[in-house]
Amino acid sequence: MDICKHYYERLQEISPPRFGPYFDFEKLCRRQRTELEQLRAKCIKKLNKVIEFGEKNLWQGEIFVSSPWEAWVILWELHRSILNIDNKPAKTPLHFFMPAYRGQANGDDKLVPSLYREHTDQEFERECFNIFSFIFNQKFLWKTKSITLPLGGAKAAAQHYGIKTALLDISADPQIAIHFASCSRSRKKGEKSSVFMCDLSTFMLSGFDLILPHPIVKRIYCQRGAFIEVEEPNVEKLQHAFHLKISFPFDSNFSLNNILSSDPWFEKAISWSKQWVKSGEKFPSTEAEKNDLLKTAFEKIGYPANFYDKESNIFLKWIQEFEEMMGWYAMRIKNGSQGWLSGMCQLVARSNPELINLLIIFYDNILNKSTPPNEKSFNLAGVAQSREVWINALAQSLKKIPVKAGEVFI
Repeated sequence: MDICKHYYERLQEISPPRFGPYFDFEKLCRRQRTELEQLRAKCIKKLNKVIEFGEKNLWQGEIFVSSPWEAWVILWELHRSILNIDNKPAKTPLHFFMPAYRGQANGDDKLVPSLYREHTDQEFERECFNIFSFIFNQKFLWKTKSITLPLGGAKAAAQHYGIKTALLDISADPQIAIHFASCSRSRKKGEKSSVFMCDLSTFMLSGFDLILPHPIVKRIYCQRGAFIEVEEPNVEKLQHAFHLKISFPFDSNFSLNNILSSDPWFEKAISWSKQWVKSGEKFPSTEAEKNDLLKTAFEKIGYPANFYDKESNIFLKWIQEFEEMMGWYAMRIKNGSQGWLSGMCQLVARSNPELINLLIIFYDNILNKSTPPNEKSFNLAGVAQSREVWINALAQSLKKIPVKAGEVFI
């Protein structure tokens, strides 16, 4: 068996404890830790020249490798170097602050949001989104009648479950990107697939928005997923914003478990929205007509699986998922201490102010004990620290303070 494939599969089987990209190998038994260290060393020895080339050419060029597992080893080693996971002086300064990835089964396709692709009926897709958004943003669904829901949440959910939008999917996890580059019913084994790597901070400092998922869209959090919102005139600009491209022969055997679990309510809501638009109905203009439309819709699609859950249960789970995702996008560990890239937090808050405000409110609820935390899951001192991080980030984004992407505060 190929050594890179073997290393990848053993890492999945052993599954060390982790937070974001940081594995806690110390909690493994010595035999497992030694096995993984030896496998990694063999992979690095095999691909050392390619990894060094990648370190020197992060801002340009394309690398060809012989399998998706080799692509994973290379991207993971570059990711480790950028985040300084091993806490060692870098051989080459890697001026990436927020690495992100996009996988495409056809490596020759341009990076284009689905709404702008050839043969897309933009008017139809926009109408589908409008009706889905109308349903999705009903406050009673999410038990947040006194809280403003994130504006980008509906668009992220629509994109993820099948309505074409101006959003481009990305992930902070190279493994996820390679998985999606290896998923296609139309591609044949051996055809070219690719993963595109970028520094997300350059996107955001150039004016692109990073849209994070709604708290209830669990599947996107499992994929460490987010979205870049692109206006149509900027599509060509987007082609030059991704830096390193790693290409490899398509192989559907590279796979991950539990990242595409079905969600019947979202699927029904998307399907019903498309059928309603196809029927030619006009969007209602009066409150009575809107209420009738909502009644019809919910009779057909039902309610989300967690509709009857307590609000506290929904959002305690979401806070954990959000923090784990931010562990990928904005957290760094140096000399054993955890820190956040303040510039990245500021950029995230700028694009998602309602979501961050929601986060702060639920941190307040935990600290005030109106939402009792699970003691095993939440450290109150850590909650207070995280609350201050995001209060500062939101305040700085609202004041439009210039962003310095690499700043860290502990």
